[in-house]
Amino acid sequence: MQNELQNIHKQMELRLNELDPYQRSEYQKLIAENSELIAEYNSKQVAMEELLNKLANSENKLRMDSQKLKGQLLKDQIAELEVKKTDYEIQLNEANLSIPEARDRILARMKEDNASITNMEKR
Repeated sequence: MQNELQNIHKQMELRLNELDPYQRSEYQKLIAENSELIAEYNSKQVAMEELLNKLANSENKLRMDSQKLKGQLLKDQIAELEVKKTDYEIQLNEANLSIPEARDRILARMKEDNASITNMEKR
């Protein structure tokens, strides 16, 4: 294999020697540029891998953060309680309404409920 490799290098040198000086200098410039680009690619690849590792670590910390989980649970509870509060306020207001107004509200709520049930059944 080493002999084959040496033969290939000799053939490359012969071909390079056949080139005129301008072509040879262009070839050398392109080889230097290629080496620079490979080095730049490798350094950017390493930097990207470091950033990906940092990102993964940060995401893991966020997932494991008990305070964040507790905060999310509390937000969910607040949303549920606000819905209940709104319902209770509506019920309280209905208790203070006159009988015809209360009947109209109940009928309107029944129509809304029936419409939502119909939509659910269609789905």
